[in-house]
Amino acid sequence: MIRANAARYPISAQCRIPGVPRSTYYWMTGHPEAERVDPIAGDVRAVRHAGRGRYGVRKIKAALERRGVTASRRRIGNIMREQGMTSAYARKRSEPHRTRVNEARLANILDREFDGYEPRTHLAGGLTYVSVGGKWAYACLLIGLANRGITGHSAGRARDASLVLGAFATLGFP
Repeated sequence: MIRANAARYPISAQCRIPGVPRSTYYWMTGHPEAERVDPIAGDVRAVRHAGRGRYGVRKIKAALERRGVTASRRRIGNIMREQGMTSAYARKRSEPHRTRVNEARLANILDREFDGYEPRTHLAGGLTYVSVGGKWAYACLLIGLANRGITGHSAGRARDASLVLGAFATLGFP
């Protein structure tokens, strides 16, 4: 625009209105390749939009190759950087259990003295979860404080009392 109106208006005035330094204008006239837009930039933008903004350079490269467009990862990365595109990825997270915990104060009977007990008389337990097939699976482990080994276990799709009861059912009392 500035170059097209250079005969009618002073360049300094044209640069002052949009806030462009005059040195930038003169640098751009000496480097016309800086204005060039990569011909595959539209394809990169379309693939990224089709991937809901989550695709990175590698996935965009694979999608472009399926379309018959050949480009290096460096070239695609440069296009993304110039156009301000970044890949975003979603990470699956577990939802915290929203119910209130039992806040009753219990006496500390063991007082961290775990030695000298009979097996399966003093137990510690824990619940953990892992994503299996896109869904959460839960495991309950009971650890004997006498020998610090796993004495009971259970696994299931629901995090409820039946999981804990199942772990106690595997204790195998004589």
